[in-house]
Amino acid sequence: MAGAVAHHFNNVLGGIVTSVDYANQSNDPAITRRVFDQVSRALVRTSSLVNGLLAFSEGGPHEDDLSDLTELLNELADETEFTLAGRNIRLAVSIAKLPVTPLPRLQLLIVLRNIVQNAVEAMPDGGVLTIAACAEEEVIVISISDTGKGMDEKSTSRMFEPFWTTKGALATVHGRAAGLGLAIAHGIIQRMGGSIRVRSEIGKGTTMDIKFPRGMEGDAS
Repeated sequence: MAGAVAHHFNNVLGGIVTSVDYANQSNDPAITRRVFDQVSRALVRTSSLVNGLLAFSEGGPHEDDLSDLTELLNELADETEFTLAGRNIRLAVSIAKLPVTPLPRLQLLIVLRNIVQNAVEAMPDGGVLTIAACAEEEVIVISISDTGKGMDEKSTSRMFEPFWTTKGALATVHGRAAGLGLAIAHGIIQRMGGSIRVRSEIGKGTTMDIKFPRGMEGDAS
């Protein structure tokens, strides 16, 4: 996998260099702005992948990294609302009363930010991003939904595979990046004792459901 990761980052950096060279040779301000926007998004995604790899490599959470899930989700909602400024995407938040559930703050935030980023990228023309959480009888469920183009059954069944590609190259699936970030998210969630699954429908959007057993409840001290 290390070779695939290095190949991916090499492709990203090569694309950035090519784009910047093109912008430097162009006298069109519109082209320059478009290139800068593309470079910015590429760097944000690369930073997210690096953080995910670091979180995955750290293994299990440290005791002093535990944070209550409700506080963590409210923090995620606040920062997401800020990042959506200027986009035609509305944020809907529905966080029901949850039991005190201590979970590794940094690792879970990296996972949730990655999923939110994928949801935003699935709605280039705008839509609704929903962050929801509730406590069921045996599990606590976190759901992140978008109203993008949605995915077919083949795409949803393979999207957690590292670097799953289409047409023989690193590519996107209905606006979503090749699956290294989601593969890392899947691994981190499993290490926490949870699970993650995808529900999607073409033309209606996609929902990521993350579940943690109620047995993880306790004092977040």
